[in-house]
Amino acid sequence: MELAVKSFTTPFLMKYSVKPQIQRLYYSLIWTRIYYFLVAKEFYSKVFDVKLIDNEMGPNKMSMFPFEPGVASGALVQGPDYKPSAEGATVYLNGGEDLSVPLSRVEAAGGTVLVDKMSIGDYGFIAYFLDTEGNKVAIHSMS
Repeated sequence: MELAVKSFTTPFLMKYSVKPQIQRLYYSLIWTRIYYFLVAKEFYSKVFDVKLIDNEMGPNKMSMFPFEPGVASGALVQGPDYKPSAEGATVYLNGGEDLSVPLSRVEAAGGTVLVDKMSIGDYGFIAYFLDTEGNKVAIHSMS
């Protein structure tokens, strides 16, 4: 399963003629803050059925989602200045063809589904969950 922060070429952007090269300026990497590195890594690996790539950056431990150059992606980050939270910005991860698949794995992996799959009209579907660290995360898919 491809997991990268969704490249938002949606009907909305096409309707309002937002150019893809402009879209890339808004984000390139999203960091999800964690306390328990191995627990969080196992949770996201199970939910999204991916192998995360470990890395270190100074005092911070990271586990990166698979990515390709030029495409936005994300990482789990543990460090002295990173505190998980259900408050603030919500990260929307790519749910693949149908977000029901990764969402169905959330509770077995130790998370909590907050909002089941719901339609957002022409823009697809979304759902929300709390991960094992207490972060509120969303999943998006077109079907």
